[in-house]
Amino acid sequence: MNVLYPLALLLQDPIAAEGAENASEGFGNLMWPILIVMGLFYVIMLGPERKQRKKREEMMNSLKKGQEVMTTGGMFGEIATVSEDKITLLISKGVRVKFSRSAIQGLANEEQAADGKDAKDVKQVEEKSSVEPAEPVKA
Repeated sequence: MNVLYPLALLLQDPIAAEGAENASEGFGNLMWPILIVMGLFYVIMLGPERKQRKKREEMMNSLKKGQEVMTTGGMFGEIATVSEDKITLLISKGVRVKFSRSAIQGLANEEQAADGKDAKDVKQVEEKSSVEPAEPVKA
């Protein structure tokens, strides 16, 4: 019965009832800025992340033999085989390594383009920086 007593007072006192209406209006006015901030958060943070996830999903589904990829660890290799959950990369002649599909960061061409390098430039640098064998030491 004590719980209903304040409610009964509000119903009897018109001034108190008017104050309660003003309090609910204040909460309604406060709710709009919160909704706007939540909307902006969605547009700024979650929208681009969803697009990026969709792009990665498309890339993972389009992986095929012969493409050069980069793993999350930074290892480059050519795809030798593709299965449902594993990918075998050819790292060097005769060196094959199995990876989980989720370990693939992206295509190597996309990584080089993001760095501002062209595949031709990378090959030219590799050709110029070939290491020559050292001469044997004479005792």
